[in-house]
Amino acid sequence: MIDFNSKDFGKSFKTLRLDRGYSINDLADNILSPSVLRKFEEGLVDPSFTKVLMLLDRMHLGADEFIKFSLPNYFPEYKAFLVEVGESYNNNDVKTMKRIYQRESDLFRENSEFFYLIAASTVAALIKNLEANFVVEKNIIDNLSDYLMKVEIWGDFQILIFGNCSMIIPSKTIYLISKELFHKTKKLRSINDNLHNTIAALENGIEITSDRREYELAKELLDLLSDFNIPSDELLLRFKFSFFKNLFFKKQAEAIKLNNQLIETLRLMNSNQLASAYDEYMSTFYQNKLS
Repeated sequence: MIDFNSKDFGKSFKTLRLDRGYSINDLADNILSPSVLRKFEEGLVDPSFTKVLMLLDRMHLGADEFIKFSLPNYFPEYKAFLVEVGESYNNNDVKTMKRIYQRESDLFRENSEFFYLIAASTVAALIKNLEANFVVEKNIIDNLSDYLMKVEIWGDFQILIFGNCSMIIPSKTIYLISKELFHKTKKLRSINDNLHNTIAALENGIEITSDRREYELAKELLDLLSDFNIPSDELLLRFKFSFFKNLFFKKQAEAIKLNNQLIETLRLMNSNQLASAYDEYMSTFYQNKLS
């Protein structure tokens, strides 16, 4: 059972209460006293698990979602899974990854547990990175998309899932989820520090839709990203934003010139492999547009 005796829980609860427009008096009515609720939000008291569940229910918020928002690193099982599948991915061991995918998708089919859904989705997305023609079960894609479309509070955990699994999500769904992620994260980001992961997830969506030659959707995602002020110390995120902005909104000759300057900056930073990857990406992009 989760111990709610934590300042993180109280702080998160207050964030969600204010975001949903509840006053302390209205929310506490007939559950506990307003003073106790206020002290909980300040991290001074530990209400019972039952009382917290009643308060969450009044806000139409599940305990699982509240915990994910309050403790974004609460899921060690998923982290352990990422280590397992990451080793196979780094070794280009597609055969092992397919066995892992089959194991997790079978487990999800048997008991519909959330963990098996995100595990199967994550390894499927990694396989698609290595083997473009890999076919993912429609049941996995539909359930993953349905879950992400219904997310109310975007914490680091949900953003991580979206970023890790976007490769198997339909492009239009990526756009719709990105809009929800953008608006809800922007509203709460002063308290829930997930700006980096949000920007990275949006940039990932731009790259995926561009690779699929769905350029109008990629442009719309880029427009969303334009409303974020990318921190000056996030050099790679700023590089990717400028790179794609040039591709989609500059004439080809000017875009190539500007992006070559960006790529040269990577080489000056001794990131030659990354520079070559973006150089090749730009060449392929214009070849695809002409074909």
